[in-house]
Amino acid sequence: MRNRSTFQALVHRRRGVILIMSLWAVGLLGLLAWNLASRARLNIALADYRALAFESELEGRSGLARGLWLIRNDAQVEIDHLGEPWAIPTTPSPPESSDSPETNPQRDAQPEIGIYIKDEFSKVNINLVDRDTLRDILDRYYGFDIQADALADAITDWIDTDENGSYESNADERSGSFVGPRNDAIPVIEELMDIRGVSPWLFFGEDADGNGSLGPEEDDGERTLPVDNEDSVLQLGLRDLFTVQGDGTMNVNTTSGVLLESVLTSIVGLADAKKLVQALNAKRFGNDGVLGTQDDSPFMSRQEIAEIFGAEAWRQIEASNFDFDITTSMFAIGVHVKMPEDGAVYSARGLVARSSNGGTELLSWVSD
Repeated sequence: MRNRSTFQALVHRRRGVILIMSLWAVGLLGLLAWNLASRARLNIALADYRALAFESELEGRSGLARGLWLIRNDAQVEIDHLGEPWAIPTTPSPPESSDSPETNPQRDAQPEIGIYIKDEFSKVNINLVDRDTLRDILDRYYGFDIQADALADAITDWIDTDENGSYESNADERSGSFVGPRNDAIPVIEELMDIRGVSPWLFFGEDADGNGSLGPEEDDGERTLPVDNEDSVLQLGLRDLFTVQGDGTMNVNTTSGVLLESVLTSIVGLADAKKLVQALNAKRFGNDGVLGTQDDSPFMSRQEIAEIFGAEAWRQIEASNFDFDITTSMFAIGVHVKMPEDGAVYSARGLVARSSNGGTELLSWVSD
């Protein structure tokens, strides 16, 4: 009897062990299946992301091609102004909606593509501007948001060839791309971000899509990029005001009155600069007093500019680092793509040189 009880206990124990091992095996298989399913989902998501990234890059390239076409087909390469097709930001209209039950809105939705082209000669060459003019521009555009004097000193010390100045020995080297200060002309405007006091917000500004107007995502604080101050005013970045391209020539047909006045002040003094800019604006703004609208009256020759400036001011300009003209040879192209699937954004910028016969060369193309 005792042997029989022992045998039954042993059988029950073995059954328990088998049950535990079976449960363990089932759990292990379940864990393995979950892992495989998770990896499959991850691979699918990664494939979708790569496909979306590839598609958005293709859309960006198509935007670049469109921008190059606009520059190449400029009817008057000897005159450039903001009323020309290349200067008008391009955003295709959304597709017409369909009430058909077979229509899949998600599938049929098209990317939103914004294309903008800017004249690099509408900006101030950062390598040629003096410290006081630089400080004046910073103060006019940013006011109390920055320390204009300190930032002007830091940028000047970074670029000038001497080793004198309070910012020569302690420049910020965050990126590691450059050993600062350079003590020479900077080759790309992005190098400004290596200088102490130049934050990403200050360099890029709020105009993320580059269309020159304030959009909802550019006036919502930190909810979406870019980070902004929600003041309902478009804050331009340093990259919108300064360039490293050209020899200091500025296109009076595309340059803002604020930049013109700052540069002219360094040449002829504040009082005369104000008078000259008022005269320039009266000619180029048209009846509505706004630059970049349909009734603009651009300058058609350098002689027209010289007549407004007068002989003495023109002589002073010729002796300075700057010049004023009615055309450009360098354009910045920006493409902003928003995909319909998940709202993903692809942004890229290119630099395009144009020759006197209208030929173009793409010098650079980078994604933001």
